[in-house]
Amino acid sequence: MKRLLFGAFVFALFNLQIVLAQGATTEDLLPRVLIIGDSISIGYVPYVSQMMKRDAVVKHNQGNAQHTETGLKNINQWLGDTNYKIIAAQVADSIRSALNEGM
Repeated sequence: MKRLLFGAFVFALFNLQIVLAQGATTEDLLPRVLIIGDSISIGYVPYVSQMMKRDAVVKHNQGNAQHTETGLKNINQWLGDTNYKIIAAQVADSIRSALNEGM
């Protein structure tokens, strides 16, 4: 069993070296997380990114998402061609506003 685990480790390490030798960075190997939101999320994304730096690459949508309507207009641009594993949207204020308006 120990030989099998050691062999798997060596195989994984060897493949990682091949990928890195082809110009990829360790960041390229991590899953992607996109946080879509307004000024509140802009403030906490650097902390989330720092806390998860070994586990994922955390990004925020470009600029301020403002409200749901802005998000719907820009979602395709924000997603681009990146394959995100997690997409988190901070929309509580927009939902609360819509409920107050009798949506």
